[in-house]
Amino acid sequence: MICPKCGQEYEGDKCPRCNGPEVIVNNADYLKRKRAYEEKQAGKGSASSDKETSENNTADVKNGGQEEVLPDEMFRRLKESGSKFAQDAVEKTASQAKKAVKGKKKLIVRIIAAAIVLMLASLAGFGVFKLATRKNYVLYMKYNNKIYNVAGIDSKLVCSEDDIVFEADNNSFYMPEFSDEIDKNNIIQKMASNQGKYFTAITYDSMEDKYTLFVWNNSMSLRLAESSNKKEILYISDKGTIIYKDTQVVNDQGALGQTSLMVSKLDKSKDGDVHGVITEVESSLANVYIYSAKNTIIYNSTGNVLYTLNYDKDEKKKEISEDAKNIYALTSKSSVRYSYKANPVNQSDKAEGFIYSVNGNCYYHSISSKNTEDMFIGKFNGSGVELIYDKDYVYVINSGQVSYASVKKDVTPVFTVVSKLGGASDYVFLELADTIAAVDENNNLISISSGKVKTIAENITDGSLSIVKNTSSELTYIRDNVQYYKKSLTADEVKMTDVGSDADTVSTLFYKNKLYYYNSDKKLCSCTVKGKNGSVVGDVERFWLGTEYK
Repeated sequence: MICPKCGQEYEGDKCPRCNGPEVIVNNADYLKRKRAYEEKQAGKGSASSDKETSENNTADVKNGGQEEVLPDEMFRRLKESGSKFAQDAVEKTASQAKKAVKGKKKLIVRIIAAAIVLMLASLAGFGVFKLATRKNYVLYMKYNNKIYNVAGIDSKLVCSEDDIVFEADNNSFYMPEFSDEIDKNNIIQKMASNQGKYFTAITYDSMEDKYTLFVWNNSMSLRLAESSNKKEILYISDKGTIIYKDTQVVNDQGALGQTSLMVSKLDKSKDGDVHGVITEVESSLANVYIYSAKNTIIYNSTGNVLYTLNYDKDEKKKEISEDAKNIYALTSKSSVRYSYKANPVNQSDKAEGFIYSVNGNCYYHSISSKNTEDMFIGKFNGSGVELIYDKDYVYVINSGQVSYASVKKDVTPVFTVVSKLGGASDYVFLELADTIAAVDENNNLISISSGKVKTIAENITDGSLSIVKNTSSELTYIRDNVQYYKKSLTADEVKMTDVGSDADTVSTLFYKNKLYYYNSDKKLCSCTVKGKNGSVVGDVERFWLGTEYK
């Protein structure tokens, strides 16, 4: 292990170099204290909860929001946050931990504890703060342009929405000082980088008919671009790199012409002044997706030429196909689900590839692999296609039906239609169970696993099936004008509330052993996971789990 005092690598109970103290974690005592603490905090209405790993990633948060952090992820976070000495030490400690996985749990505990002690000793105050608090989610709601914290017994006014800037996930936010150059009344879009190192905003001056792109932080402010072209921010990195769209406005009625894909980077001149360097990546953009953890843009032109570009490196764009009409990007809360309608920005480090179609033939392209040959996975086309692809098999949801096939290299997949869906093509994918839950054409709730179908419940309202937010496999749906909660496909259903057939179930979320949802009057309500203690919170335009960063 690594000595937390002097950094010496050794085996045994004490460091032979400095006789540093033995690092032992009494796991039983720790768990006992942890339970007592959590019970005490729950009694106080504590607002602490863990944020899921992003784009949304994306460990799901349950039971008070505690995030399960595996050793590899813990060491990665520690290593990225520390000094050079601490990074090297954690690298060695992680190596020891991996070797000790089989049968040496006590050693793993000691290694992890030593790594944490070492890092805490070497981290700067700001870095420690970020490491310790960045994953804390609490419940917020928006009403009449005001943001409220509703994590505790009483709702607390946080601020006006005008005073905050959301990250790309639209959940976590900062309250920065705005540049004096920016007229807050003219802001039409704004975004923060993930660590809050930079902020960007677009303003529109109706008198001048001008859109202006700004970037700023507490030490600088720049007016990057200004024109009559409509602008849309897609993403801003912690280096101040901004990816945005720039679209021609062709007449006074607001008709739009061609869209360009732009990348703005910050640079320093010899005298130390910061300025923006803007590059037009594509002059005729059709579709674009960003995998921010991989610093990669995936896009095609209106001429269907498909490219990838690493925007962090000064590399040339890479042509993938000359005729790729559709791109199916990885959705933000899955590692296997691909969709034409995926969010433009995926911040998960699981985003390794994407699917595209050429003349109806679908291929999987890995952005990380050095293999230049893309995997053929079937013949499908269209913007309504969604795919669940996990190397060995593929589901295709298209034209109201679910098809399944095994996938092998150099073998053409043979698809079988396993189920026809209702008119809403209502389905969710339960990734941990490797199972599709769906509403079929007869309004049955079904499960599909390994291509086999099983009926779970009957008379489900088509279009009402949703995964409860902040969970990985808990479901909600409407049957006979009642909204139900189901902890798993095999669990008993729990009645939440009487609703209309068109009630919103998509927004339903789990937080601190409660379910939050909209009732038929579009008011925010809550109940326990057993359907008890139902109450109305009030009128809410939006509610979500997020984090306020100072």
